[in-house]
Amino acid sequence: MKGIRRLLMIHGISGTLKLLFAVLLGIALYYTPARRRARAALRDQDLEFDRKWGVDTSGKLVPEAADVVGANWDHGCRYQAVCADSLEQTLSELSLDLHQFTFLDFGSGKGRAVLAASQLPFRRVIGVEYSQSLDQVAKRNLKIFPQFARKCRDVELVCADATQFPIPSGPLILFVNNSFGTAIIAEVVKNLEASFQREPRRIVVLYFNAFFAAGWQQCPMLTEVKATRAVSIYDSMYSGAAAKAA
Repeated sequence: MKGIRRLLMIHGISGTLKLLFAVLLGIALYYTPARRRARAALRDQDLEFDRKWGVDTSGKLVPEAADVVGANWDHGCRYQAVCADSLEQTLSELSLDLHQFTFLDFGSGKGRAVLAASQLPFRRVIGVEYSQSLDQVAKRNLKIFPQFARKCRDVELVCADATQFPIPSGPLILFVNNSFGTAIIAEVVKNLEASFQREPRRIVVLYFNAFFAAGWQQCPMLTEVKATRAVSIYDSMYSGAAAKAA
């Protein structure tokens, strides 16, 4: 029952029914030869980053309620690391001067996106994770990750609730890998809008595994510039205030 309640909190009734149907369909297809080969390829891809750098960022995990800080355990999605190559490719396609930008990962988990971002010349890289155990793993990974591989030296991992974490000043890339449901997205959107009103600037949201894209579309200063199930991108560049500040 606890699992069903969590799904209802994150996805709503209609979303939960769709998800359950997808799960049943997935089970029916799970054992086909093509699916077995695809799963093996995905496992190899998931482990490639860890094998290369000697870290532990792979796997899937739903933290226990007692493990998280804040009151939003019901709204969190399971941890699953982003493909580092996909993140790097998406960032390169933005054609931004990363020296000016802070990279902020809401739901940083074991830290793969933070480590991948640290290999690029960001001004700062920050990972925010509400699971204490995942945050501890991420901090161990950061210590292990070789200094020579980093182009950003200002890297910070924080155990906190995303809705309570202050939005950093300056140009910002906010990365979210389906870390939470619509209720948390709505709170983050409010915080982004308030921060933008105080300081108009370039803010780009990279939303990977975009199951709740409609939530980001409610942010008035963001314009959707890409929309796929794999990734949706939102940009404040088209806001009049942001254009004047740029």
